[in-house]
Amino acid sequence: MNLKVRKKHDILRSPRTSVARATRPYTVIIPSKGRYGKVKPLTTLGLPAECFVLCVNDLEEKRKYEAENPGIEILVSNKKGCMPNRNFLLDYFPAGSKIIMVDDDVEGLFEQRGPGREGLVKMNGTEVDALIRKGFEMCEKNGTKLWGVYPTYNHYFMSRTIVPHGFIVGMWMGIIVSDERFDTNVKFKDDYAFTCQHILRFKKIVRFNYVCVKAQYLTNAGGSADFRTTDAIEADVEYLIQKYPNWIMRNNKREGNEILLKFRPAKGGQ
Repeated sequence: MNLKVRKKHDILRSPRTSVARATRPYTVIIPSKGRYGKVKPLTTLGLPAECFVLCVNDLEEKRKYEAENPGIEILVSNKKGCMPNRNFLLDYFPAGSKIIMVDDDVEGLFEQRGPGREGLVKMNGTEVDALIRKGFEMCEKNGTKLWGVYPTYNHYFMSRTIVPHGFIVGMWMGIIVSDERFDTNVKFKDDYAFTCQHILRFKKIVRFNYVCVKAQYLTNAGGSADFRTTDAIEADVEYLIQKYPNWIMRNNKREGNEILLKFRPAKGGQ
């Protein structure tokens, strides 16, 4: 008797969730570790439960997340580390899939609708859905595969613009799946490398400068916060400056490991 060997991916998903995913215009994916009952985007974004997929490291974690988040589809990557998990997801979803990778501590998207910090208004589910659809629509129109929002919860430099060049923060990344993958040599500044890859290949990205994302990534226990160190971040910075010398530079106006992206590379350089 000939038995069809099932792939690991097929074993870890049910027909019900596969069919549900096939009908979605996009999928919001939340990689998570050790935050079983604290997956904030599930409630803070205001989107229906069927929009979400959690990605966890192993079956033990899956059981814990299922107990705290009933009804949410959960994938098991069997990978350790942020970048291997992100790349698992890019391998898992077919090319052309529209996915949003969101950190599990994201408290929401905020739109600048007036002056000052008071003008930052949290977007409701209908507004978030409309932004997601617009992001992917603009990517397709402009021939790129990556979109995002203003990277910090700070009104000061925000504006009512949509720009083709800019850093896409990893807390919120809209991705049309291609063959681009996250650089596994980077542990914490992976979003800088991923942004560079897309601009070098597709010449542009899409960033909404009037919407920002808010999260507690520096203080929230769990995830990468448990092993983030100054030395590890500095290693990322040095690696990226060497790999993209005409694109990435230190931000000398700020102390620590802050870096900046430039978008007009020198002739003949990366």
